Amino acid sequence: MITIITEMTDSNIFTNYWVPLIYKHRDSNFIFGKCKELKRPMMSDWRNVIFSNKSIDDLIEQAKTEIIYITKQNEIPTYELMVKFREPVEGIVPKNHITKEDSSSFTVLKSKYPNFKRNNINVTTYVI
Repeated sequence: MITIITEMTDSNIFTNYWVPLIYKHRDSNFIFGKCKELKRPMMSDWRNVIFSNKSIDDLIEQAKTEIIYITKQNEIPTYELMVKFREPVEGIVPKNHITKEDSSSFTVLKSKYPNFKRNNINVTTYVI
């Protein structure tokens, strides 16, 4: 299991990309920061989600897992990446699905954030 942390200010991105991930991957935890103005769809079960107005650096301690994934709201994890998160390891830096360049997202030990040892695992993320 993993905790995914991002700042979320775009209601459209949240509703169209992140909400399906929340539904599909109930075994993952999601923390969304800086989301004061975020419009959330009606959903009866937000048990694996925390909403906060804090920035990423201030949200790390709220993670329920030792491995966390830090990402940007427009870097959407692929299904392949979400499967890797079932047994997460430190240092995953997914590639942009189109350009094949490193994304700005990464996995890190909660206790070592923001420092991590890079792991060469070939997975991608969507950048929208």
